[in-house]
Amino acid sequence: MAELTQEQARTLADGFFAASKSVGDFRLDHFNEIPDPEQVQLRSLQQALVQKSIDLTAAAIRITLDDLKPTLARIGEVTKQVNEAVEKLTDVRQVIGIATSFVSLGAAIVTGNAVAIAAALGNTATAVEESSAA
Repeated sequence: MAELTQEQARTLADGFFAASKSVGDFRLDHFNEIPDPEQVQLRSLQQALVQKSIDLTAAAIRITLDDLKPTLARIGEVTKQVNEAVEKLTDVRQVIGIATSFVSLGAAIVTGNAVAIAAALGNTATAVEESSAA
């Protein structure tokens, strides 16, 4: 079997999550009509579908991290620079700027979008450099 891409894993995760919601909605919509043993079975199946969604999301994250391995060292360097800059700075606006760019980097990493990660990494590095030049 071929490896899943990040996008495929995320799509599958979304599908399993949607199925879990549908099963849960069905169970609740027909709660009074469904005998207890079937209620338990449906709830168990709903939880299993949620777990599969979580597993697939984790797989998508692993794929993303594998794809990011060359970039991880640079992210580590910038993280260190962010911490050092924030420790030394006295200007609140500069700290806010660095922290904002670093939050954006974190958000980009979560998406797994390599272009967004590269842009956010560059923005964070620039914010750190500008704070040390000021």
